[in-house]
Amino acid sequence: MKAFRRLFEGAVEFLHKTAPHLAAGITTAAPGESVAPEVAAQLHQKSPVLFYVYTPFVRDQPFAHRAPDALESDWKKLLDAARGRPIAFPEVSFSSAAENGSSPRMQADFVRRLRRFLASSDGRQILFARYVGWRDPPPEVIRVDPGASDVGGARSSG
Repeated sequence: MKAFRRLFEGAVEFLHKTAPHLAAGITTAAPGESVAPEVAAQLHQKSPVLFYVYTPFVRDQPFAHRAPDALESDWKKLLDAARGRPIAFPEVSFSSAAENGSSPRMQADFVRRLRRFLASSDGRQILFARYVGWRDPPPEVIRVDPGASDVGGARSSG
């Protein structure tokens, strides 16, 4: 960890000197969704911008979504914890699958809340948020060979 942080901090210093308007950072899961938020916090310690992947899952129930309204409180906490540093979200997602404790209606509610939150932002605290609409193809589209392992035939939730 120390060696990686030294490498990253050196890169940030170099970029600050050679391209002062270029903000560099490391992308991690958002602290509320991370399995190791302490590690992510260490990685972000000297980052001029914070990059997070955000999908509001229940911590003790892998791949089970929290309610769509978690976005507002989660992101307000992130902005407060950033202490003035901008945040960017290269990937934001919310499944529509029942297997994830969700539905198309919940997904649509989440997307509406995301858009509303971003529209109320000034563009300096949240640089961007890229929503990724993961969807499973219909079962008839997925061809599974009879001898395939469970892993090979597994569907991604989305």
